[in-house]
Amino acid sequence: MLHWSSTYRRLAALAGFLLAANAQNITASLTWTNTTSDLSRESREGLASRAAAALFANGVDPSIQTDPTAAASPPYLPSLRYFSSTFSVLALQDYHSGNTTWGDKVVNGMQDYYQQYGIYKNPAINSDSVYWGLAFFYAYRTYKQQALLNLAIEAYNATYTDAFITPDVAAKGSGAGRGVPFTFSNCSAFTYAGGVFWAKDAVNDTEINAETVAPFLALSAYLYEETKEPIYQQAAQLATDFTLNHMWNGTVFEDTLYPATCTKKTDLSLTLGQWFVEGIAVWANVTQNATLTSMLELFVSNVTTSPTWTLNDGVIKEAFARTNIEAIDKGIFVRALTEARARNPGTALAHYIESFITVQFNSILSHSLATDTDFYTTSWFGPANSTFSAAGNIAALDILNAAFSFATPTTSSSSPDSSSTAPTSSSTTAPGKTSSAGAIAGGVVGAVVSVAAIVGIVLRWRRRRRTHSPASALFTRNTDMRGMPATQPFISQSSVEPMSKWERHHAPRRTEAPTWLASDSALSSSPPASSGYQPGTVSGSIEPPDSELPTLVNRLYNLVQGRQGELPPRYEG
Repeated sequence: MLHWSSTYRRLAALAGFLLAANAQNITASLTWTNTTSDLSRESREGLASRAAAALFANGVDPSIQTDPTAAASPPYLPSLRYFSSTFSVLALQDYHSGNTTWGDKVVNGMQDYYQQYGIYKNPAINSDSVYWGLAFFYAYRTYKQQALLNLAIEAYNATYTDAFITPDVAAKGSGAGRGVPFTFSNCSAFTYAGGVFWAKDAVNDTEINAETVAPFLALSAYLYEETKEPIYQQAAQLATDFTLNHMWNGTVFEDTLYPATCTKKTDLSLTLGQWFVEGIAVWANVTQNATLTSMLELFVSNVTTSPTWTLNDGVIKEAFARTNIEAIDKGIFVRALTEARARNPGTALAHYIESFITVQFNSILSHSLATDTDFYTTSWFGPANSTFSAAGNIAALDILNAAFSFATPTTSSSSPDSSSTAPTSSSTTAPGKTSSAGAIAGGVVGAVVSVAAIVGIVLRWRRRRRTHSPASALFTRNTDMRGMPATQPFISQSSVEPMSKWERHHAPRRTEAPTWLASDSALSSSPPASSGYQPGTVSGSIEPPDSELPTLVNRLYNLVQGRQGELPPRYEG
């Protein structure tokens, strides 16, 4: 039985009152401009379709890696996130439109890329495999090709084997692809189960960062929703627990955790919120967990109103330089918001997200789209540039896809309108401004929701555990969509490329591809179990020192008590 301190009980009572008084009170900031658009769904879909077509018209081919020093053709894409995101935005455009316009380019292009390069780049980092796993899953969800789901699972298995911290690994202080013993016992009262190590081949590196944990959470949630296999259920729950306990500080997500030294690094980047928002949105929806939904409102409100990332009018300002290789992350964040909106239809959160995305939509049409072209610059508040930018169009496509996805069709035709490109020029009133509650700016609402979320965590948070291995057929390797041979390892070109925060460490060059196929013995070592939730139990009491209480109040993750169930199977190569 879990025993809470009297301080926690008082906080729970206060937060419960606020939760009842302020439910569904997330409203657009009064400073946001152009929160609505008069463009029809057909016009919006036409904009998205033409922006995608412009990629190929200007030589972009995400199935081919190019040398940035050799006047590359097709245009150079600076990081793996651009390759996977190009496939993602095309698949998502078809997903939202109900068409298969880009089916051949996505399905065949992914196979071409995977067969030639694999899922890593030098230096090999575990976040890369998860990015590809998500891209494969988006494509599978759209085109229903089983081979794409198999690829998503293979990418997942690679990360699980090389980097995922299971309860057993956390307890023993060894494993998960690390070549040295490690211990986390002196860093935190919470378990490190659910974390994901960032470096793949640097086996002495125990760094854990948001760029790896967050997309792994999202991919785990998607795969559990699709397959109902309990291994994904447990991984998603563990990653959620780890996120709330270690990465969320009550206001923003921390960037990096160094367990060996018990230190953290905060990198105030919009990147950190994107996959956490997506993962929490999917997992809250799959589990129907009201606490996580409240947390999701808090995350979204905080990130979308922070002056670190947005202008006063609501336009995202991060990574606006045309040469900034992180520009894609703005689009990925909008992609995450789009998923969160779709999973909470008709709610205040959905309307809030629609307003925020529409602000971005109107801004890129007015300031980022070059006249008489389909070229978008990476800055969403301008100036526009008539020179084609692959990064600009790829990032803009997440906005354009989202903008038509929540617009109501005006005709029965699903064909995109190819003529209308003009954005609305009128500044409109944000939803909810007719009531006095609407006067609360997004940041203030975030604070209210923050307190409200505490009660959900204190009163309703329970671990979902007790899982065993899935059926072995799920892990059968199959990349032969078009009769292609097994993947070969990718050895990066020797040219010097811009370094992103995903490439801070120089891991050794890979010499062989990972083996992802699970052994029959490993898969059959435990009997299958029901995928239904079985709450775990924890004995003893949790009574933090009084000196820590201010920190506990401010940091929501310190209000969650870790609890573990049985270990999922370990998949050996």
